[in-house]
Amino acid sequence: MLLQEDAHPIECEYRRPPWFNYKYSEEQLAEWVPRVQEIAGKARKVLGYFNNHFHGYAPENCLQTMQMLGIVTPHATAALRRVTFYRLDSRLP
Repeated sequence: MLLQEDAHPIECEYRRPPWFNYKYSEEQLAEWVPRVQEIAGKARKVLGYFNNHFHGYAPENCLQTMQMLGIVTPHATAALRRVTFYRLDSRLP
């Protein structure tokens, strides 16, 4: 869900039961990039929310989105590698 300080939440259309056990594909995340960029041009601050999941999907998807937006830091890039490695090494979906 994306939140704009001066607007209502924008609901994510990818919510499926069970909505808390879902990892967004890179294609699904990429669809949000133009929306976030548009909102960023109209707001002082844009916040993104990814539902937490014990497999680490939320941090991974968040960091992937930041990377697509070109706002990921070197520290966040290293975190993305660790999260992705953990998921792949653990044979998680």
